Amino acid sequence: MCGPEHIGEGLEGLTLHCDLSVFSTGRSWDCCSRGWRPFQSRCYFISADKMSWDQSQQNCHQMGAHLVVISSDTEQKFLESILDNKAAYFLGLTYLEVSKDWRWVDQTPYNKSVLFWHAGEPNYKWEHCGSLHWIRNKGWGWNNILCDIKQNRICEMAGSHF
Repeated sequence: MCGPEHIGEGLEGLTLHCDLSVFSTGRSWDCCSRGWRPFQSRCYFISADKMSWDQSQQNCHQMGAHLVVISSDTEQKFLESILDNKAAYFLGLTYLEVSKDWRWVDQTPYNKSVLFWHAGEPNYKWEHCGSLHWIRNKGWGWNNILCDIKQNRICEMAGSHF
């Protein structure tokens, strides 16, 4: 259980992992369920198995989450620090043929100034799903891929805040 005694009240049977965060108003706890990684009031689940993009999004949804939406350099760097560079991971980013633009699954506006595409990406117009992967001598970056390809995923949800 996390933190001070009073935090566990009413949470019997639920195991949480917590990061202590200090704010100007005092101390608070950001907690995530076992197997999830806390970062800046969010929780991240890194899968060990592989699924298509649709299956990945459905799996995240079943856990009360969605595929990850990366909105800052800090968040990108955090994810890079906990991922296995031998795997590739689906992002919550898809290309919509109708509107001819990229969209995040949570409807967060696609910010063209916060992009981490590998050089030359996105490239093929038939690859509609975003992926985060490691390229030797280049590091981590985004790639557009076919949505039916099976790969790992990163799920994201709000953390419990006490």
